[in-house]
Amino acid sequence: MTIKQVDVVLGLGSNLGNRLNYLDLSISKLTEYKILFDLKKSSIYETKAILKENSPKEWDIDYLNMAVRGKTFLSPLMLLNSIKKIERELGRSNSQIWAPREIDIDILDYGNQIIKLNTLIIPHPQLLNRLFCINPLLEIYPDWKYPS
Repeated sequence: MTIKQVDVVLGLGSNLGNRLNYLDLSISKLTEYKILFDLKKSSIYETKAILKENSPKEWDIDYLNMAVRGKTFLSPLMLLNSIKKIERELGRSNSQIWAPREIDIDILDYGNQIIKLNTLIIPHPQLLNRLFCINPLLEIYPDWKYPS
């Protein structure tokens, strides 16, 4: 069986500590661990945190967001496991939803496919409502279309 190379886009975000360093370290690990090849990076965008109602005020910390596009030989679940490993290595713990984090890595696009598994949905159901994901994605993939 031949493993096919797939074009993917990941969204990266950080709002704790040295945010720029966490983005840089994530990108380094994506290439070092051979998760992504032929990497293309978007600009970095500073955005307000999205918070749930009644979230603690100290969670209201601006994010640095960006997207990276590259090729992978990993399946969607293997890709998810690999990026979760990077998040843990960089200090992210399984904290509450929408809590501040050193790094957040999301799969925005995987081969322009719709993927619905128990532990993974691509594209994210709220992707089109999140300019902090869409703007960097379109910067590095201007002809991207939402998969149908």
